[in-house]
Amino acid sequence: ESMAKGVPLVVVPGFGDQPVNGRKAESLGLGLAVPRPKEDGDAVLSEYVRDLRQAMRGVLEGDSYRAKAREMAEAIRGA
Repeated sequence: ESMAKGVPLVVVPGFGDQPVNGRKAESLGLGLAVPRPKEDGDAVLSEYVRDLRQAMRGVLEGDSYRAKAREMAEAIRGA
């Protein structure tokens, strides 16, 4: 749905096809994937939150992600 609307992505894959979708978003330049940590603990959680914030800032502030997302939306509408 995000691709059809031209919205860049931050994917937080959990299960199923989500890891593949995250890799596709990155390879297409549509966004970033932030894998969930496999371990518990305050340090791991702090690092995960830092990585997630960094990804969100990068996608929100990065013109290239918006441009690619718009290109994808136009391609989907034209299909």
